[in-house]
Amino acid sequence: MTDLLCWNCGAALGDVPVPVSRHADCPRCRTEVRCCRMCRYYDPRAAAGQCTEDRADPPTNKETANFCEWFALAAGRAAARGSDRQDAARARLDDLFSGGD
Repeated sequence: MTDLLCWNCGAALGDVPVPVSRHADCPRCRTEVRCCRMCRYYDPRAAAGQCTEDRADPPTNKETANFCEWFALAAGRAAARGSDRQDAARARLDDLFSGGD
């Protein structure tokens, strides 16, 4: 699970035991790992439930631990550190305040 990153802060989750317990959390930000945001079926562009698993009954809060029986870790999922626009804006700000290095 070395390529798995926290959806909240982007920290590597290589030390989180698999299968992921409902009580597992990110070592850096303490965000719960077994939540919709870390599931392979989670898709914010999908219909109202944001879950592409037809048989699932998605929880309302996608960022807290849940008991979904269809939960499957999203291997290789990048952290939700923001959109490309946000990343580009952050890079411009870093350049602006870096002192011209």
